[in-house]
Amino acid sequence: MSKLLDYAKQSGFFNSIDYHFAKVVAPENPQYQLIALLTSHAYGMKHTMIPRSFLYQSNEWISDLNYDKALECGNTLKTLANIKSQADWDKVLNEIQGKENFPISVTEAGIYLTKNLNYEKIIVDFLKTNQQSTSDQPSDKTIALLHELFPKEDILNKQKLAAANALLSPVSIISGGPGTGKTTTVIKVLLLLLNEHPDLHISLAAPTGKAAARLSESIEKQKSQFKTSHPALTTLLDKIPNSSTTLHRLLSFNPSQIKPRFHSYHPLPTDLIIIDEASMIDLYIFNLLIQALPKNIRVIILGDKDQLASVEAGAIMGEICQDIGYDQSRLAQLEAIIGQSLTEEFLPKNVPLNNVTLLTKSHRFSADSGIGQLSKMVNEQKYRAFLPTIEKYPEELTFINSRDENWLQPINNFLKPYIELCKTEVSPEKLFKALHQVRILCATNISDFGTKFINEYISTQLFKPEDDRQLYHGQAIMILQNDYVNNVFNGDVGIIVREDNRLIAYFESDNGELRYIPVQLLPQYETAFAMTIHKSQGSEFDHVIIVLPDFSSQILTKELLYTGITRAKKNLTIIGTPYNIRQTIERKTERFSGISYQLSH
Repeated sequence: MSKLLDYAKQSGFFNSIDYHFAKVVAPENPQYQLIALLTSHAYGMKHTMIPRSFLYQSNEWISDLNYDKALECGNTLKTLANIKSQADWDKVLNEIQGKENFPISVTEAGIYLTKNLNYEKIIVDFLKTNQQSTSDQPSDKTIALLHELFPKEDILNKQKLAAANALLSPVSIISGGPGTGKTTTVIKVLLLLLNEHPDLHISLAAPTGKAAARLSESIEKQKSQFKTSHPALTTLLDKIPNSSTTLHRLLSFNPSQIKPRFHSYHPLPTDLIIIDEASMIDLYIFNLLIQALPKNIRVIILGDKDQLASVEAGAIMGEICQDIGYDQSRLAQLEAIIGQSLTEEFLPKNVPLNNVTLLTKSHRFSADSGIGQLSKMVNEQKYRAFLPTIEKYPEELTFINSRDENWLQPINNFLKPYIELCKTEVSPEKLFKALHQVRILCATNISDFGTKFINEYISTQLFKPEDDRQLYHGQAIMILQNDYVNNVFNGDVGIIVREDNRLIAYFESDNGELRYIPVQLLPQYETAFAMTIHKSQGSEFDHVIIVLPDFSSQILTKELLYTGITRAKKNLTIIGTPYNIRQTIERKTERFSGISYQLSH
């Protein structure tokens, strides 16, 4: 065994995948082994590549609370690999760069697993080649409808700008925080495109079942409102589908096959795809989607660039939205369509993409909204304003110090209505409605402040089932693996209901209707009264309780807290310590990715 790999294995900083990858890639060369170890480790930490500057700094390789031990490990690995200077690194990188069919690739941006580099290249090429339509400008009739849907204002309406961009680009990206009107904008865009292309076939999709259900609900609500305010558009509105689906279901994954049903040789039978909650999409799924797109497809991508990135490696939405603006040619096109000067808002500049629009005005949270103010403060990393903001909105915001021994009491109080409802004979629909009123969101699964402890506490202390059964009436569960046979998927939230002396698991479908399966057929699941903030993405609840641990952790970032806060619609309770909240707000998620670099080069 290599001395370097033996040491890496014993250090505890690298997992078995890192070790075996390095062993297979470079059975004898310790320098290649070290690069393979670090590249695999970085991928496990959700990075898609390692910048060269990061490679030169061994003190940054490993994130650990024991800084001295991590630094010692990095220096020892360099010694075992006989790397003493930047020149030594460059020599090894140049050698790897010249290799063909090697699982590690080296570029000017950094060092990749080759598959990740290929994924990023496909995404960048797709975005760059689809930002300018080859067809003519929108018709006068469509531009007239644009002005009807977006009456002229003295201040530039960013939603109108996004709509004009969508008319000009086969692929357009719209980013905005909660309540900035992304769905409203999309309905209007669809009306404009249907006005231009009456036979357009439209598909709605999102990364998770919950996000898809929310998109369906939002679309249906907006359509209903538009039919009342614009009855003349009813015919066009009826062509917009109500139901949304997950990207997995859209691509039609088959459990017996590695690739989905739809791919480059069997493209999706649609003309336009709306993708919501795009910040949750990882490299792999995005690539499968791109491969399955037919020619002349239109894609509208919606998301919040400030939210948590995907659970898997990459941060696509954040990378795409790093440099938003328009060059002189696109500004002229936009001004011609909007009929309004954009020079006060935008100076012409060379940008990688001309098809990105950032919505900034929140319609959900008014200027005097506590949740809106708190989310803005966290996003801007203004820690000192945290407690004053909460104190300013006592009816909307609450902070509880987790060092208080009674910190669990609010959870008892907030769940009491749901627990009492479970004691009566009510329909599953009413149980779901009550369950969605309050949700506990944790930063982690572990510790007394994690999902496992809180879910166990709720089950045993609040529900107090009569026996030690794993399942009980009223229990909220989350599916942890895809089950294509029974049509339940990872992330789906269900409720266990006792009917005729047997337990049945009910789930909400993408269209809002309920479906059920016997509990004996459930795939892997977990109790879900409390869920991680990561798994809450794409969901909204009237009252959110955020529970942060009382220990320091790299997972506690401002993006995590911002995402948790913006799940709340009416009330928010945060449980944590002032010290850890400060660390959380001041720590920003760092994910190394080369998409932004490739877009600009």
